[in-house]
Order: sequence, then structure tokens, then C-alpha cells
Amino acid sequence: MPLLRLAPLFSLVVSALAVPNVTVVPLTGGCSDYPSYDASTGLSTQFLLTLNSCDNSTIEGYGDTCQVIRRSGDTGIHEGRISIATNNQIAKTAFRCNSALGPGVLEALTPTGVSGYAYNQVNLTYYPYDAELGWGFGQYSNPVSAFAHFDEDGNRIDGVFLGRDNYTTWGVKWYPADSGSVDGNPYWGLRLLGADSAVPGTNGSALYEGEYRTFLKVSV
Repeated sequence: MPLLRLAPLFSLVVSALAVPNVTVVPLTGGCSDYPSYDASTGLSTQFLLTLNSCDNSTIEGYGDTCQVIRRSGDTGIHEGRISIATNNQIAKTAFRCNSALGPGVLEALTPTGVSGYAYNQVNLTYYPYDAELGWGFGQYSNPVSAFAHFDEDGNRIDGVFLGRDNYTTWGVKWYPADSGSVDGNPYWGLRLLGADSAVPGTNGSALYEGEYRTFLKVSV
């Protein structure tokens, strides 16, 4: 995929209202909805997640990475969240669909320690105002699903988009290095803007300050 250079944060020029009006249609083919699905193995090929039609045009097309979560007593890495890279030239987190886990279940290749990696099932956190995509959430999670988008003329827009319950718009917000990143790096945080996703304590504000709307597209 093409690599984009990150503009300095102090000089970002942000386009307005880039997220278009679309009709969202659930895809029902399970893992066959994802790139190069092989029925003999039950697996799709690896793919990335990228920002699409983002209100902040300077990060349009940026791909996913991850932020690990470590708790007291942890001897490895068992939990984390999917984020967006602040520099699109750094390594990305690969995804695949694995039908052995259920119809359309996604896994991400995430770190397990200093140098180890393993596939882990990814879901959305349970809380509607903080519906982050990640792994290790256990019972406090909801599945993420695949959707097609159609424009106002009824034409299908190229690609597969992630969401839940017919919501496919995400919020993306920049966080500095001291905002919960174990590796000490800044990142763009993601959350699904679904039902009841208004920011708590803001009288119904749909977005946090500095948060932008985007779609999350499957890319190879």
C-alpha cells in the first residue's frame, strides 16, 4: 500500500465534513466477505484497516497499529486496543478473518511479549461511549462486523467497512505519548460512533474535542 508522510501536528490543515452520506448494508458472507478467503483453510489473506473519508484529510489512508495494555502482575501481553499510526511508514498490525472461530470473526496479529506475536480475536469494548476495537476484552465486548456502503445514487462504494449494528462511522483522536501508551509513543485512538456513543458529561456531544469522523476500511 502507498506510504504517506505525516504532516507536522502544528500545521495540520483539516478538511471539513469529508465523511459522506451512505447507505449501510450488512455483509452476510462471513469470512468470504474479506480479501482472498480460502474455504479450504477457513482463512482470509492478511489485510490492514485504514482511515477512509476522514474529516481530517492529513491522515486519510493511514493504517492501523496497536497499543498494548498491561496490568499489575501481568507476565505477558494479553490485552490491547487497535489504534492508527501517527506515521504511516511504521509497521502495521495485520488482520485476518478466521471462520473456525465463527462467521466473520476477525483476528489481529498482536504482540505477546518482547518479540513474540500471535493472532488474537478482536472485538469492540462493551461500553457504547468507548467502543474501542481490541483484543483480550473477554465477556465485556461485542463483535465487529463487515458492511458495504452505497452512495446516494444507489451505487456500491468500493470496499468493505467495519462497524456494528449498522453504524460504520468511527471517531479518531490524537493522543500524546503520556496518554496510556505503554511503548511511550503518541497514537490516534479509535472508537465506533454507534448508538449511545455521545461523550459522557457533555450534554450529548457526539465527539470529543479534537476527534474526527472517519470510516474504517479493509485494505490489502
